Amino acid sequence: MQVVDSVDIAAPPQRVWEVVSDITLMPEFSAELIGVNWVDGFTGPRLGAQFLGRNRNPVIGEWTTCSTVVVFDEHERFGWAVGDPESPAATWTFELTPITGGTRLSHTACLGPGPSGVTMLVAREPHRGEEIVTRRMGQWRKGIAVTLAGVRDRAENPMGEGYSL
Repeated sequence: MQVVDSVDIAAPPQRVWEVVSDITLMPEFSAELIGVNWVDGFTGPRLGAQFLGRNRNPVIGEWTTCSTVVVFDEHERFGWAVGDPESPAATWTFELTPITGGTRLSHTACLGPGPSGVTMLVAREPHRGEEIVTRRMGQWRKGIAVTLAGVRDRAENPMGEGYSL
């Protein structure tokens, strides 16, 4: 199960990359992700780097996940696996495609194959499994749209915080 959305951004891929690969900015663009910190020993994005994400959801509550950067193709693709990289609870990936006048940014979220909050809820109420998954995918769809809009606004604003020439 996955959710995919994209947005066209009037900024070059290098600028969009600066925003999407700075995971500490992601809470600015999310109603659920409330904080991100690199795990000790990691100070920035690179293949294998790990970070902790603090999340809050009115139904699920608060929780912290450990994620690992599993995709790092500079200026092209950036992604992480939540939990065990070999069997993640979810994977999240940004893909940058140069277009006339800027960048098309796609954001994909895939559920599983490892255990997650969704699988826990379905195990508790299997008769509501389809409803639980559908609702969560809808939340992800809305969250991805908000994240893409936030990345677009940050990348298109050359005077915004963190901008470098």
